[in-house]
Amino acid sequence: MANNKVEPVSEDPASQADVQKKRRRRRIAIALIVSGLAVLAIATIAAIVGVSSLHSGSSPPEEQSPTHIIYMLADDLGWNDLSWHDSSMITPHLQRLADEGVILENLYMMSLCSPSRTSLMTGIYASRTGTQHITFKACRGHGLPTDLTTLPQALKEVGYKTYIVGKWHLGFCNEDYLPNARGFDKFFGFYKGGFDFYNHSSSEFGPYSPGQYLGYDLHEDIAGQPSIQVTDNVTYSTELFRDKILEYIEDHDPSDPMFLFVPFQQPHMPTDVPTEWADMYKETVSDLIRRNYSGQVTIMDDVVGDIRTKLEERGMFEDSLLIFHGDHGGDVQYMASNWPYRGNKGTFFEGGIKGAGLISGKGIEKTGYRNYELYHVTDIFPTLVESVAKGTVDSNDLDGMNVWESLSTGSPSPRDEFLIVVDEDITNDTEVAALRYGDWKLIEGYPAFIKDPSWALFDWYKPPYHGMDVIEGPPLSGLTTYLFNLRDDPFEEHNLADNNPEMVDFLHNKLDEYREASIPPFWPPILQGCDPQLYNGFWSPGFC
Repeated sequence: MANNKVEPVSEDPASQADVQKKRRRRRIAIALIVSGLAVLAIATIAAIVGVSSLHSGSSPPEEQSPTHIIYMLADDLGWNDLSWHDSSMITPHLQRLADEGVILENLYMMSLCSPSRTSLMTGIYASRTGTQHITFKACRGHGLPTDLTTLPQALKEVGYKTYIVGKWHLGFCNEDYLPNARGFDKFFGFYKGGFDFYNHSSSEFGPYSPGQYLGYDLHEDIAGQPSIQVTDNVTYSTELFRDKILEYIEDHDPSDPMFLFVPFQQPHMPTDVPTEWADMYKETVSDLIRRNYSGQVTIMDDVVGDIRTKLEERGMFEDSLLIFHGDHGGDVQYMASNWPYRGNKGTFFEGGIKGAGLISGKGIEKTGYRNYELYHVTDIFPTLVESVAKGTVDSNDLDGMNVWESLSTGSPSPRDEFLIVVDEDITNDTEVAALRYGDWKLIEGYPAFIKDPSWALFDWYKPPYHGMDVIEGPPLSGLTTYLFNLRDDPFEEHNLADNNPEMVDFLHNKLDEYREASIPPFWPPILQGCDPQLYNGFWSPGFC
């Protein structure tokens, strides 16, 4: 498999009006040109001044203006689905931010949506909060534990105004789980893990899976005011989210620090996008699902461009730190590409837990390069609160490390290990524990979140531009021990467990220490009171 190289390749509803199509296509073309000019400018200036990287701005060391934090999280984004990993992807606005900032090549997440979000919001391993198992389900009475301080709560303590637009997926059965109760001043989006892009409905199992219940899931919640059930069931959700994001920025007082969290719906299934976006790949991608998926990535990129433009219009961009990354690996069943890494979303191979992304903007000193230092999603909490917002955290309570110096200057990361998962208590679903230690990675058990062959895709999947090309690995045989040296074998082709019993024993003992500090997942029974018909047809709190 290692000899295979990625070769770049040079009728759906609700299409936009022609004038809007032309305007957006023109904006994308301009962004592509600007991105290319930015790269040329960086190279030219570097040659003149004799340095390998540029420093952002010449502001004095003690800056008095607040740092706005724009945090953008893509849902089910494949590693290979951004232009700096595959030049055939049309993501000019993200590419421009990457050129101006830092590409993060070694950022690790959990393998699924809710566990990644709990780790991001708390700075604590999901296995230590009981949130490591699968995701928060619509009719189970669980969510992000309410006794934990969240990132927006910590930022509010130092004066930040906090906003969220998009996907929540951290629990909603009780109002104490909702965004306003967890530190956000304003929320516009959906509570569950996904819904139909146009009519904004889903069953308890998702937008295209039949279930016992069906309900709408679009809400606007402002702290101190009654929740609003948004009844629009025809507008493509990304356009609604785009408008609300721009409204929040427009209405924000720039003298106050802003935390804007944008957990995108894209490019999560169902792979559905207005035709104009999919048609951008018509000449290069024959597979309709992959074409729609790629269009989803590009419309997400277009929203990123609008966010930047609005920040510039408000005079806020120079004081903004922008972060973008995926919440875990992509879903190859819906034509995401994690190539050249092994595995799918939901597995604990690299393709399931690496998050492609970038950091750019205020405070980033060394720019225009790829950063291969080791980071974990739990590091975001202490890094943003301490070094960006100038707040305080109790590091004894956190698993995350403050990695700001490494992110901003390219210096070595203080992190050299992290827990991937301990999820061994619900035997009908999965039994797995795993960790990264230096260059070594140990997986004990079944290397996915659930023992379901339709989900557990453990192979290598070449870029699916014209259908999926699978490079099969050895078959799984029940509960297995995997040992990989990621420095020598980054794509996990060679299981070294049988030939390295001493290293297996060493890492097993270290994993036992993490087991001691972990707790079983909280996985309550299904509650019949979740029926949306009890709440005006909307998925709503009140049943736990």
